[in-house]
Amino acid sequence: MRSLKVMLLVAVVMIIGVGIIHADDENVPTFSDGRVNNWQMDEPVAVYCVFDHTEDVNVGVFQRIEAWGLDGVKILEASAAQISAAPAGTALASNWSYTLTKLTGSSFQISAPNGYTFTWQRGDTGC
Repeated sequence: MRSLKVMLLVAVVMIIGVGIIHADDENVPTFSDGRVNNWQMDEPVAVYCVFDHTEDVNVGVFQRIEAWGLDGVKILEASAAQISAAPAGTALASNWSYTLTKLTGSSFQISAPNGYTFTWQRGDTGC
């Protein structure tokens, strides 16, 4: 009888533990300002894909990628034309030891002087 109580207690603790872990996964804090790297609270740069919605408010035309510093100053920018013309593996923009690189036809990486890197693709949330 005692071993049954112990097994029941272990089962209850495991169920509660899974519930706690699951609840934490649902409450990840995010920025809601449209940045692509919106779930990374410690990033030194905010990355935005900018779209023009003048012709259709529901469908935007990709214009550029922008990177902004924590102080609200734009650090980097690469236009859609620059991105389209650049071959894979090309640094699209670099400033103050921040670098925006086109990795493939649709994937990009930004790196910061503190070792931070973020990689994303066109089509990811916000881009």
